[in-house]
Amino acid sequence: MPTLFDIFKKLDETNKNNKIVYDYNNIDIKKDDIVFDKKTNNLKIPVTFPVNVPNVTYPNSLNSYNARNIYISGILHNNITQISSSSSSMAELIIEHKPITGFGTLYTCFLLEFINGSKDVNDLDKLISMYNSKNTKNILFNLNKTIPTQDYCIIYKPKNSITTMVFTTPIYLNQNSYEIFINKKNKILVNSFGYNDNYIVLPKANISQRGEEEIYIDCTPTGESAETIATYNVPIQSEYTRDWGKLDFMKMTIQLLMVFILLLTTYFGVPIMYKRVVVDNISRLDIDTKIKFLKKGFDINDNAGYTPADKHIRNITVDWALFLFSSLIIGFSFLFSISSKNYNYLQYTVYLFIFGMLSIAIIAFNKSS
Repeated sequence: MPTLFDIFKKLDETNKNNKIVYDYNNIDIKKDDIVFDKKTNNLKIPVTFPVNVPNVTYPNSLNSYNARNIYISGILHNNITQISSSSSSMAELIIEHKPITGFGTLYTCFLLEFINGSKDVNDLDKLISMYNSKNTKNILFNLNKTIPTQDYCIIYKPKNSITTMVFTTPIYLNQNSYEIFINKKNKILVNSFGYNDNYIVLPKANISQRGEEEIYIDCTPTGESAETIATYNVPIQSEYTRDWGKLDFMKMTIQLLMVFILLLTTYFGVPIMYKRVVVDNISRLDIDTKIKFLKKGFDINDNAGYTPADKHIRNITVDWALFLFSSLIIGFSFLFSISSKNYNYLQYTVYLFIFGMLSIAIIAFNKSS
């Protein structure tokens, strides 16, 4: 039997700095994106959110995560003492995240409850309905307006590299979603989450949606000048803004450091590697060829046998082979980054291109000198 999560037993209302901020704003989802995984009996939707606005920050804005997969499964966390659940009326929305500036994999889990006879439609109902329909038109999916205000969140770490968050206020789905999903749903991933007694529970005050956080009070007192009124624009989340500025500065510093390391590596490393891998091996082959021709009694300057130009031809051939191979890798990386719509892959492609161009320039300079 899995560990029972008791909300009030582990409720942590003292740590005001331990906060969850989530943001699942508009993204386009196509019918073909929704896949039924027969192995785990769940719906899986790969998603791509903008990386400049993280989907989750926890425990502060310096630890940020971006969603990459959405799963809709049978009820997994049916072990919460204060919540009575049955497998026939409940399911679960699981969102898998990769780190931007955080560490490891993050899962956010939202309880889903089917309401018998309900005809209300939210974006999650639309998503499930689209999976079962013949309509191939994209939908604009916005979880922000579907997720209700959360009263509590249970957080535990089944492994050092995994953090799991279970939000306790359910998202209600209609009768149509129940009829579509009930034939598919099953319990999945239960054991992989690995329930344990080492968990904490955050209260409502520590859980917020990013759109709810970014509030500014614009005071306009009567009888004041425009200069004085400007001083009344007070940002509620000034601490959050400062943290986000630190995060941007840290990311920019890391990128500049990577470029600097890339330049140093290229300038000093490429000529050494090129000499050892290409020039030295061709020279060694050149010497072996000369010895063979001399042993056979050939004149190495005889055009009928070995010619010194062979060494130059071999060098040019290797250069072209390396150039074509590098171009293929860069081209494939570019096409993959465009098709996956992943900013990180595109960034790596730019680094590869810069590295390639610098390598060509440095090798050409060393050859001429």
